Amino acid sequence: MSMDTGETGDDSLARAAAAGDLAAFESLVTRHQHQLYRDALGYLGSHDEALDAVQEALVGAVKRFHQLREPVRVGSWLRTAVRHRSLNMLRDRRRRLEAHARYAEDLGDDGRSEVEPPGPAARLLDHLPQETAAAFQLHYVDGHPLEAVARELGSTQAGVKQRLYRARRHLREEALAMARQQGDALPDDFAARVVAHLLKSGREDRLHMRYEAARAHFQEILDLQPGNSTALLEWGRTYGPFDLPGDDQVGALERAARAAPDSLEVLAELELACRNPGSEERSGELRARVLALADRRLAADGGDAGALYCKARLLRGADDFAQALSLLQTLVGRAPEDQAFLYEYGLCLSRLDRHGEAAPVYESVLRGDRTTFWAFSAHRQLATHHAYRTGKMNEAIRHMEAAWRLMPTQGEAGNPIYF
Repeated sequence: MSMDTGETGDDSLARAAAAGDLAAFESLVTRHQHQLYRDALGYLGSHDEALDAVQEALVGAVKRFHQLREPVRVGSWLRTAVRHRSLNMLRDRRRRLEAHARYAEDLGDDGRSEVEPPGPAARLLDHLPQETAAAFQLHYVDGHPLEAVARELGSTQAGVKQRLYRARRHLREEALAMARQQGDALPDDFAARVVAHLLKSGREDRLHMRYEAARAHFQEILDLQPGNSTALLEWGRTYGPFDLPGDDQVGALERAARAAPDSLEVLAELELACRNPGSEERSGELRARVLALADRRLAADGGDAGALYCKARLLRGADDFAQALSLLQTLVGRAPEDQAFLYEYGLCLSRLDRHGEAAPVYESVLRGDRTTFWAFSAHRQLATHHAYRTGKMNEAIRHMEAAWRLMPTQGEAGNPIYF
């Protein structure tokens, strides 16, 4: 999720607003007002207070618009203003409640306040230092990646991780205390929601070859649930396109297999990791288990996409390209835009020397998200195809350059000089 809306026109509108054009400022507010309100509501838990926070932040922004250094990031700039105002209001509210409690105690009454108490989410954030609360809101509530949060807070990713770690420890205690209060319990699936959010973010990072960020997300889950087999599986997949799985990845997959001994996905990934030289016997044992599990699931449901995909990858790894191609053809027919299915299908065609059929399949991969691992791999295959089969060197270099730009580290293995 981007820190800005990404809509065209923000840059020019911000410049016009900075020059005193109130109509341009109103247009910017209209574009961003719903997100600003959601941000304030997340902090304050009160509709009226959220509206006040947004209004006061925007009034202040009008006066400071000349200080905006990067007009294209005006969305983030406005959200920062709302965040600061919301956190200030939280501190003011806390002081009022504490003062009222002291006054009530002096009068000897029951301590009930006429000031509306904050909601559960706001109470959690209210007990955190300002920057820690901001990191928590941006990362866990708004779903921004670590690098974006660090940029927004003027910190490093390591600094953000420390704040999130402290927040998790503190909020765990606060959440448990809140859950014990009658009528103020957290949802039963609260922990599951947090884990699901982290898994989604980590998978997105892994898909786009941001392996360090992906590992950070999966490690956050493992800090809470050390035996979470899904997080261990995903950790085991975090290695680069030219790398073999390292000891950390293999170790995570072994732990996942112990936690979920009958998981087809875990065992299939472990079998892939054990294809390294010296692990042939282990790989053979795992291959037999994976085939048995896949066939069992397919006997119960012949359309089980997970089982079809795991079996196809295993068969391709065992050089049984024709059978793998048949399974993948079924998957592509059902999900013709799935980049993983398409790439594996094209790869099997290539291995069967059906290169003329494979190239259009790789091109289909590139009609999807062009920044994923699968797009990177498709560019590589097309570069090789044009260099060695069609003789179109300009096309080959174009694809190699595109692949090189996508690499996590732009080393020689992906450099266009490869040709």
